[in-house]
Formats: sequence, C-alpha cells, structure tokens
Amino acid sequence: MASSTSPRTWRCEVCLDDHKDYASINIDDHKFCTACIKQLFDKALAHEFHWPAKSHRTVLHPTQFPHVVSVGFITAYKADEREYKCENFRRGYCAGSVSAADGKGEAKPYGIFVGRLHYGEDPNVYAVSSCASCKQMSCLNCGHGLERLTDLGYHDCVTRISLALEKAKKEENVAFAGLRQGRDFQICPNESCQRRIQLSEACNHVVCAYCGMSFCFVCGTPQAEDGGHWQRSGYPRYNLPGEEGARHDDQSLAGSDYAETQPDSRPHSPFAWGNARALGQGWDNRPAQGKV
Repeated sequence: MASSTSPRTWRCEVCLDDHKDYASINIDDHKFCTACIKQLFDKALAHEFHWPAKSHRTVLHPTQFPHVVSVGFITAYKADEREYKCENFRRGYCAGSVSAADGKGEAKPYGIFVGRLHYGEDPNVYAVSSCASCKQMSCLNCGHGLERLTDLGYHDCVTRISLALEKAKKEENVAFAGLRQGRDFQICPNESCQRRIQLSEACNHVVCAYCGMSFCFVCGTPQAEDGGHWQRSGYPRYNLPGEEGARHDDQSLAGSDYAETQPDSRPHSPFAWGNARALGQGWDNRPAQGKV
C-alpha cells in the first residue's frame, strides 16, 4: 500500500510544499510528507469524528508508519481504537473518581474507557475490568463500580441495565430529532454494527469505517461499487433522488444544465467514495476526565 521513492524534489499533495531532503510517502499513487501523515493521525487521536485516519479510499494505521509516529503515540492510538470500535451505548468507563488538584471541590470521574458493556447478552457470564489508572474495578455487565471482586454477584445488574438502555434510547431520540434517514444520516445495514453514519462529502456509495460494510447512503442497502445500483434505474451516485443535481453513472453530463449550472449539494472528491463518519449521542460522549 505505502512505499517510498528515492530522495529527489517532489510535492506533497496535501500541503503542496516541495521536499527533497527525504523520500515521499506514497499511498495509492499519491505523495505525502511526514508532517501531513502525522496530522492525519493526530486528528484521529484527538477526536472520534476524524477516526479512522484515511487517505482517499485507504484506511491508515500508525503501525504502518513507525518512522512518523512514536511508540507512545501508537499505544495511545490503539487504546482509542478499542474504544471507538465499540458501540456508543455499550462503552464502559471507569466508575472511579479523583479529587480536584487543590483538594477542594467535587471529585470527578476518571472517564477512562475500560471495556464493552455486555448488558446481559449472556446472563451466565460475568466480567470485570480494572482501570489502568486508578485500579477501580467495574462490572462489564452493567458498568457499576465494584469495591471488591466478591461484590460482583450481589449488585443489581438487571435494574441498572434496564435504566442504561432506556437512557441510551432517550438520548438517541433527542440527538436525531428532526433528522431524516437517507438524507441527514443512514444506519449501517450490518446487523452486528447498526451504527448511524453521516456523509460528509463525496458520493452516495459509503463504506462503514467500523465494520467495512459497503452500502448506499440513500436507501441503506448493502451495495458494491460496480453493482449497477447507481444507474438511473436505481439511486443517484451523487446527491439525492429528485434533486436537480442528482447524477447517475449512466447519465451523460455533456451539454446538460447540470454540467453548466448545478453544483452538487454535498461536496465530493474525485479520489474517494463517500466519506462516512459514525454518529452517536455525541461526538465525544466519554465523561470529563479528572486531573490529579
């Protein structure tokens, strides 16, 4: 996927700076400088909206670029990756807390991701996770904090699970109130994923960043790039059905009013499929982390 060329003058296709002191990073026939590749990973680590780091159609991982990022950065990226791959409402965070730095005020939660909450998927299985920072134990069935391991079988998981699922449903309804499926968001058709996806740019053929499912953003059905779904007998590749800017694969643009006067209602890149990002109750729904 990625390769290097011998050092000579070349231009980064992102920042457009010329370089000659080191080899370019080539990804899918495009040249990148180390600073721009690092920026992709920095943005992905800083906020889930930018995860995973991508270049056009290619998903990137920092382990592929050990000469660009540090070992510590790769460790932090993998930790966030584990969290981001988990469904929003099943993300478990440390139930422990830490006092304010000055010893005054209310203690704040650590807010560190500790694992995926099972919510009673298998009533015969109990799981516990220990926070790497404060060592607080948490039940991964309901998210409740445990003072000791023996507490696992004595707290009320059933009630907590019911309340948690009810809260998640309410938050979801509030977050998506007024939004229309197929225009403002779409649900990944993979039954084991079901994440809500936002199309930020490019065409209506999207690939879920979490499970890799390829589907149509408009109708929400699994679709391949070359499956004929984007013909006039199906759905437009760009924009929405009925819009003046709607464009199908078998539609000629030569001499059309669209070609001369109609911009796409959503920006698109000639290098990429739909740029799909996952939506949740909030882009960053983890608790505010306490600081010691």
